[in-house]
Amino acid sequence: MLSAMQHPSPTRRSCHAPTTSSLSGAMPATLSARTLDLALERPPRTDEEALVAARLYEAYDDGAYDWYGSSTRPNLAAKLKDNQVWSAWWD
Repeated sequence: MLSAMQHPSPTRRSCHAPTTSSLSGAMPATLSARTLDLALERPPRTDEEALVAARLYEAYDDGAYDWYGSSTRPNLAAKLKDNQVWSAWWD
């Protein structure tokens, strides 16, 4: 397990959300030392949009598979599709 010193601060993590924001209207909803919840105005509605969102999500949060219990990108995309709140976490 990595120590807190090896991870970006919550502030730095939240600064990396603009790509998701421009894509889906995401705004930080809650922020802690280990989690960030984003509220989405425009969650992905199609399978294609959800796959793009899953790729961006994976680039941002390498714990995506653990958090959403997904083993593949298409499975993660299915869980992000139409979901108005996304959660990211890090150890």
